[in-house]
Amino acid sequence: EAFRLAGYFVGDGSCGEAKDGTGSHSAMITVLDEIEREDIRHCIHVMGFKIGTENKKDITIKRGVRPWLKQIGLAWKTSYDKRVPRFVFEGSDEQIAHFIGAYLATDGTISRKGAGRLDVAVEFYSVSRELLRDVQSLLLRIGVQSTLAVKNSVFNGAPYISYRLIVASQDHVCRVRDIVPVYHKKRNRLCEW
Repeated sequence: EAFRLAGYFVGDGSCGEAKDGTGSHSAMITVLDEIEREDIRHCIHVMGFKIGTENKKDITIKRGVRPWLKQIGLAWKTSYDKRVPRFVFEGSDEQIAHFIGAYLATDGTISRKGAGRLDVAVEFYSVSRELLRDVQSLLLRIGVQSTLAVKNSVFNGAPYISYRLIVASQDHVCRVRDIVPVYHKKRNRLCEW
């Protein structure tokens, strides 16, 4: 469960100063999908942490999670400087697949490759090229090839650069479907393909 929880934190988690201005530090994961929410609750329980507060948008976690996030290098990181924790690279292929599945649930999509086409692509999005290079290395470890691309867009009237990691080959999409557990409704889309 540590691999999955790390994947959720890399994608949609934060550990920083609380928004209420108390000076305390909160650890939370943004989660809107009920399947993903149930898996996050499971991971929290198995790892011995506790749910602090929970609403429709996020889950706050307490009792030991902040020291763990500091230990694995995710405390006080933003979307721009998060990286895959070192322990994930040392995991088995199965553990790596669990990390990738959790990260796919948060920062990934499964979409058709074009109008009228039946084939799909698995894509990951981030503002951190280095993070996606880490994920690309993990995908290679489990036998999945991907392509890293720049995504230029405009945000609030200014140029905005982000990155996409794309699994486009249908053989490799099939491998993702067969070996990467995704606790999210995205899994249904992948299986329908």
